[in-house]
Amino acid sequence: MKKRIYRNILTLAAFALILILGVCVSFFGNSFRSQTRTELAAEAAFVSKACEEAGNGAAFCEGMGKIGDIRLTLISPDGTVLYDSDASASDMENHLKRPEVAEAFEDGSGSASRLSSTMDSVTYYEAVRLSDGNVLRLCQKRTSIFQIFLQMLPLLAAVAAILLLTALLSART
Repeated sequence: MKKRIYRNILTLAAFALILILGVCVSFFGNSFRSQTRTELAAEAAFVSKACEEAGNGAAFCEGMGKIGDIRLTLISPDGTVLYDSDASASDMENHLKRPEVAEAFEDGSGSASRLSSTMDSVTYYEAVRLSDGNVLRLCQKRTSIFQIFLQMLPLLAAVAAILLLTALLSART
């Protein structure tokens, strides 16, 4: 009878631990995404304002280069890439159909995020239409919450194993 009670308590505790872990991963993932989008939007507003004041978007972007881990792309109204801080603009495909760019041309600003095919990172995009008709797009790659969770999994498994061992030893006495 005592073993059965311990088993039920252990099962309940394991279920509660998994449930709490799922809620925490979801909560922190949403918080992480929201914070990244907010920071990138603020950076886009700042850089686009500076770009407007400079007068020549392409020259400004070339002088600015990459801002830490944030990539800059300047896109003309026909979707042609005029400047990119990571690649040669002439080698890049037309960006007119990119969701964040299309939204910026239509509404003045746009944002999007895309998960990498390996699910190890998420790229966040923020685009702002400039007064000359071009769109300035900023993008930032971040480790996905899924990848962060996977990196924590060995530690979580070790903690779970210790708890299980402790519960089993307690059940025997």
